[in-house]
Amino acid sequence: MPTTRASFANLTLYPSSILLAALTGAYLAVASLLSFLMFADVLPVPLWWLFCEWLWGEYLCARIQLASLHGTLILFDDRQIEWQRCRWQLFHTRVLTSRLLIIELKRAHQHYWLAVSRDACSDKDFRLLSLFCRIC
Repeated sequence: MPTTRASFANLTLYPSSILLAALTGAYLAVASLLSFLMFADVLPVPLWWLFCEWLWGEYLCARIQLASLHGTLILFDDRQIEWQRCRWQLFHTRVLTSRLLIIELKRAHQHYWLAVSRDACSDKDFRLLSLFCRIC
């Protein structure tokens, strides 16, 4: 006979503009450092160009991954999380502040990092997720 499980919370996450701004700032800082090294004649121009091309590709991949962090997040009482229609186990909460949660999820041989900032969901949902991470 199938069993019914009650969920602790049902949250809706949206892409975070704060995390996107932080990501953009970090990549711009690295690009500025590379430009400074090029103008100081420490880094040759062809190598600078190669690094900037690689950095641009990495930035685009990270931005696409950050923009894909939206959908329904269902929390269950036994450290189980359903995210993007997959069942995950809450493995560890890496950063737990009043503005940012970084949650490590585990399933079989996969690990997934979920970054949730305060603007990615409602204040009530963020408090519920923060409480869930503190309890587990």
